[in-house]
Amino acid sequence: MAGGSLSNLSSLRRPLAGTGALSLSDNPGNFAYKVQTEPHKPQRYGTMDIVIREELPSADEYRTLRRIAGWGDIPKATAGKALASTAISLCARRDTKLVGLGRVVGDNALYFYVSDVVVHPDERGSGLGNQIIQGLVARVRDVAEPGASVAVLAAPGREEFYEQAGFKACPNAYFGQGLAYLEPIERLFSGSN
Repeated sequence: MAGGSLSNLSSLRRPLAGTGALSLSDNPGNFAYKVQTEPHKPQRYGTMDIVIREELPSADEYRTLRRIAGWGDIPKATAGKALASTAISLCARRDTKLVGLGRVVGDNALYFYVSDVVVHPDERGSGLGNQIIQGLVARVRDVAEPGASVAVLAAPGREEFYEQAGFKACPNAYFGQGLAYLEPIERLFSGSN
């Protein structure tokens, strides 16, 4: 796994009053988000009937999306505990079905970690993952204090995805190589929970 950081958070803003939903444009490369003023009435663009909202998924939805995406299964109690520690969460839904998720954990001031950017296999290649990571970065900018750091451990081969969102490979001028404690994830994928 390669580490990364979003090193330029110099244009930080204070939290916005209230939250809405973000709608995908029909141009996945266009990251100009439209905040829904009426979240109960989704705005739709082109054939993309997906709305991104700042909300937490249920533990069952989280487990299902992880499993479908090939991330392995986790117990419901573990999913609930993980979700309870979320600082920022964006859910992408096609109607009511969760088709994408982005989560950031951290202290909501100085330290943020992009823990999940997961897209349903049927939606991959649509630009949904890019919309989610750009939305997460925008929300971090809203709440982060000056000097904050944002990190991610990209899955092998996914480093470029995060670099396109503004993350820089480590080591760099601000961070060393980075390390990861692997024993818990090795247990998950070896089946010896």
